[in-house]
Amino acid sequence: MKRPTTLPRLLLLIFGLLILTGVGFAAGRQLGAGAPAAVALEPPALLDDDAFRSDAVGQKIQDEAGIAAYYLAPNTLNLELIRPLFNSIELETADYILGSISVPSYEEHFDAHVYVRHDGWIMAYYLSAAPTSKIIDTIGRNLDNSKLKTIMNNVAVTGGSPFGAVAYYNFNHPNATHMLLVGEGSNSFEITMPSNYSYYELSWAAYYGLEIDGEYQPSFNTQIGGHSYYNYVQLTSFLPDVSHVVDPSYFGSLVVVYRMP
Repeated sequence: MKRPTTLPRLLLLIFGLLILTGVGFAAGRQLGAGAPAAVALEPPALLDDDAFRSDAVGQKIQDEAGIAAYYLAPNTLNLELIRPLFNSIELETADYILGSISVPSYEEHFDAHVYVRHDGWIMAYYLSAAPTSKIIDTIGRNLDNSKLKTIMNNVAVTGGSPFGAVAYYNFNHPNATHMLLVGEGSNSFEITMPSNYSYYELSWAAYYGLEIDGEYQPSFNTQIGGHSYYNYVQLTSFLPDVSHVVDPSYFGSLVVVYRMP
């Protein structure tokens, strides 16, 4: 794999609207003087709705969801127009649909679960067993436009609504406050995780493959082929306050789910 001899073109691309947090992550020379930004992880207001929590669809989402993106449209959504987007439907009433929708250019393995409600709520998520990095758009090499965001955009526009900034929440880690994404095209980069943060998950995604500290990382989905590989990284092997080298073969990224002190 290619090793940089000059300052690499580090891609610190953060989902949607950047939320500056003063994150103390360091990435050697690649970051320059400024600190990176991160995305806040916040529970959707739906979880404060007793009717949603007690309904079959609310219980199902809370039981099975992992990383999720959500958006409340400024107007009602036409479910009849949205319905054909679904490959399969698990639950449906006059007010909502829950099912799976394909991500353009990706295999069926990457279909997302989508909940859409007539009053404007849209939520897309992957199941709890999947690493957070499954959302990374490795084909587009674009951390700003996740697979979940792409689907939600299609749903909103098809349903007759403009699409805006999405928010994220990780049902697997309700105490996590932020999600950091850092990636590189084909050059290696370094990252150091501060020891005063609490870490819940570390995962990676790559177009071809990726090494961390010289070790090739096995993929969660090697059986399906394509150009989107991802997996967890054991936190015990990624010690804090130590510089770690991430080396993608073409495009690769790390996703860190954590809580600020």
